[in-house]
Amino acid sequence: MNFNLNGLTAATVDMSDWGPDWSKNNQMVIYGKPGAEFSLTLNNLEELYYNLTLFYSRAPDFSNDEIWVNGEKRGTLSGYSPYILPDGKIVAKDIQNLNGSITMTFKVTGKVPDATGYNTGIDGILLEPVRKYIPDWFIIGPFPNRRLSETQRLGIDSIYAPELEIDIKREYPGYDGKLVHWRYFRTPESGYFSLYKLVTPNELVVTYALTYIWSPDVRTESLFLGTDDGAKLFLNNKLLYRYLGVRVAEPDQVRLDLSLKPGWNKLLLKIENNFGGYGFYARLLDRTKSLIVSAEQKGK
Repeated sequence: MNFNLNGLTAATVDMSDWGPDWSKNNQMVIYGKPGAEFSLTLNNLEELYYNLTLFYSRAPDFSNDEIWVNGEKRGTLSGYSPYILPDGKIVAKDIQNLNGSITMTFKVTGKVPDATGYNTGIDGILLEPVRKYIPDWFIIGPFPNRRLSETQRLGIDSIYAPELEIDIKREYPGYDGKLVHWRYFRTPESGYFSLYKLVTPNELVVTYALTYIWSPDVRTESLFLGTDDGAKLFLNNKLLYRYLGVRVAEPDQVRLDLSLKPGWNKLLLKIENNFGGYGFYARLLDRTKSLIVSAEQKGK
């Protein structure tokens, strides 16, 4: 992250005496003047698009600013308040990463009559990737996840039929010997693929999720995964990841490098559950937008 103050001065100000609502009890104050501009560049970015949230402060000596992102006006900052407050927010969505960076430019456009200065207070910046999740899966389960203790859960390492063969039309003995078969589902827009209502029972079980990735060539791509609870990930029948823990699924809990071959690559997830919530997030980075992801191997 780089600041270009264009001759202005700035300081990190301790806000502890004003309450606990500022990020790490600090804010950055840029001491401006009429018509001044300054910029902030966020570097070393990987994702194609981001959502950016600017948290700013308001105070008696703060100005009005235009906020430009990568050369496009994305909001207006109204900085004046008779009291110091950390309640300003501007959200800019779908910002394109330009050669690994995003630049925010602040243009001081003036102030209200009661304001005593042209300063700007930045509380924090939140930069989140625009996540495009794997769109669809075949799901099969549940299978048993026998539990000897909290750390001895046997389902994650028990080898069930989907690890031995993939036959979408076949049925297999699952939990308590009940026959289970592959079912096709689209990933919800939120990206969270909940298994809780899709399999019965849904506690002390494991479930498999299957999709395919088409690559035009040999390459390494990053996959981001989040699971509730433990998981294994297989690429083209090779185990790449094993996690045995109890957690709530969140986006991007782990990053894995996938060595893809030309053509279709089989991606198989094995998700285990103990009690309560059950599901996963999964997405590819795919900076070149040249991959095709389809559980039904369509699109190529």
